[in-house]
Amino acid sequence: MNEFYRLNCMTRKKHGLPPQPYYFFKQVFKHVLSKDQGSIVLASYYGKIISAAVYFHFGEKVIYKYGASDTFFQHLRANNLVMWEAIKWYNSQAYKTLCFGRTSPKNEGLIQFKAGWGTEGSILKYYKFALDRNTFQKDDSEVSNALKALFKHMPIPLLKIVSFFSYKHIG
Repeated sequence: MNEFYRLNCMTRKKHGLPPQPYYFFKQVFKHVLSKDQGSIVLASYYGKIISAAVYFHFGEKVIYKYGASDTFFQHLRANNLVMWEAIKWYNSQAYKTLCFGRTSPKNEGLIQFKAGWGTEGSILKYYKFALDRNTFQKDDSEVSNALKALFKHMPIPLLKIVSFFSYKHIG
């Protein structure tokens, strides 16, 4: 989980987003991965972990939940290797389906990566309901372009502090 988190921080910074707090992923490990309901697949190059993905599995289904990589090694296509090895392993364990998860329509790179595996996209609509106000609310979770530009230039230790104070649901 430590190596995945290191790469996740790099990936989120590249996209102009603070990483989820480390505590969140500790809870994912504690409540999902350690209960044999998921796995982490890593790729290394000369002993350095350069790509990682977290998968959840339930019954006969697998969900690709989180992916992260070191962009310095992107030319090696380690994300593709991680996905291929996960597909092979889950297939050997008799899992039937692999869901590539949701993707923002604005994330063209991730959409292209998923489409390269022959996935079929569909529109998922999300609604937020404020129990305290008994009404639906507008989704304002999209990060502004100005904030994204700022986050892209912040050092990762500072982004971790921002994430600690900005994520509403930690783990």
